Amino acid sequence: MSLAYIRSSVSKKEKISLDVQQEWIIKKAHELNLTTPLFYEDCGVSGHHIGNRKGVSQLIQHLKQVTNETLLVYRYNRLSRNMLELLDLLELCERQNIVVVSVMEPLPAGMGTSSAIQKVFVQLIGLVSEFQRSVTVENVRSGLKQKRRNGLPLASNPPYGYSYTQEKLLPQKEEGAVVQWLYDEYVNESKGYTKLAQLLTQKGIRYRGTIFSSLHVQTILRNPVYYGVLKGGSFGSYLGTHHCLITKDQFDSVQRLRSKRQVIQKQATTHPLQKKIPCPFCRRALGFREMKKNNKTYRYFTCSKPTCVAKYQSVSPIEQEIKRVIQAFLNQADVKQRLIQEVENQSGSNTKQLKLDLVQLQKKKQALFQDFERGTVDESEFLQRLDQLKQEKSLVYQPQASSQNQELEALKAFLTVTQKEQVLPVPDDFYFNLVERVELTKDYQVSGVYVTHLEQNLVEGNPISLENNS
Repeated sequence: MSLAYIRSSVSKKEKISLDVQQEWIIKKAHELNLTTPLFYEDCGVSGHHIGNRKGVSQLIQHLKQVTNETLLVYRYNRLSRNMLELLDLLELCERQNIVVVSVMEPLPAGMGTSSAIQKVFVQLIGLVSEFQRSVTVENVRSGLKQKRRNGLPLASNPPYGYSYTQEKLLPQKEEGAVVQWLYDEYVNESKGYTKLAQLLTQKGIRYRGTIFSSLHVQTILRNPVYYGVLKGGSFGSYLGTHHCLITKDQFDSVQRLRSKRQVIQKQATTHPLQKKIPCPFCRRALGFREMKKNNKTYRYFTCSKPTCVAKYQSVSPIEQEIKRVIQAFLNQADVKQRLIQEVENQSGSNTKQLKLDLVQLQKKKQALFQDFERGTVDESEFLQRLDQLKQEKSLVYQPQASSQNQELEALKAFLTVTQKEQVLPVPDDFYFNLVERVELTKDYQVSGVYVTHLEQNLVEGNPISLENNS
């Protein structure tokens, strides 16, 4: 059985397709009186390294398990463009007594057919290929440098406000007007990214077919291309020849204001209500964000979907309303009585377990003294085990058990006060951990509070309006 490998890095017309490679290899196999080969292939991947290609990796595993076979390729560089990897692969074939045949690169007549000759020939081909590659790269770099000298863009993907035609950036009238409006509004009206995106959406203006997002606004307001400067990557920024949509003074004013308004975001902040509130617009679970600005901390629930029109919602009003709703629910006579009974049961269970643990420790201590008196343990072991028992006793008396009872007693005290009395301090997390889901209307009213294991909506009557204090 013969083997074959084909590869194409890109699907362009000027490249040799997999079908063409396969056709030539089958023709060559028949010329050599070989059976139709078993093909391995990689499509759409670079040939620079073997490790990131599934097809050639499978081929190598096959080569390690067979001997006295023939491997056909369209060209040697289909196996790898990396010379060291290619030579390693040829050495593997030599050890397995596998003949490698390149359809388009047959060994010249008179050179012989030994594996050593083949390696020399492959290295010569590789040197030529590497030279061609170097020339190609240098030509590309020279072309980019020439574009830079001429003030032309290096890439063909134009920023918003421009189109790309014949290697030039041409201003687009409607998009250009939006860019100018954004720079004016940001400076003169003190509007932020989100507000500007919302205003554009309300006007029916879209970002190339999609809803304008705060990220789109931010990208436009930080791009120097609009006052004439192009980004040159490793070549560095340079002055372009395209028409400017704003002045450098306008751009600098926006950057100063952006720097002044910049907020410090705390990345690893969480909230017990996080992911429990579906967005009233897109139903994606709202996340939590905490930001610090001018020495003040602001907390928001926010939707992470870029195209969603949801606003940042201040956390405090939602927290207060949920606490009020749950307090009202817990103050219902039948609910309160059942909870008080459960608290007493839990507290009694904790006390009972504590007593049982102490009895067990006392029994262990008595048994240890009896063993010591009978001489079954020496003094050193006796002292060591006695010390262990003391440590176990201290663990039993650790604050964990007593703090559990203290929390239960605090909850019981909260449940037993009347609605007219001052509610005792109960941690906010107590309320929020009870919550399974909170529903908001599109005008940010709390319309539903659902607690775990209870399908009933605790919000009764009309939704309760929340003032957005952001």
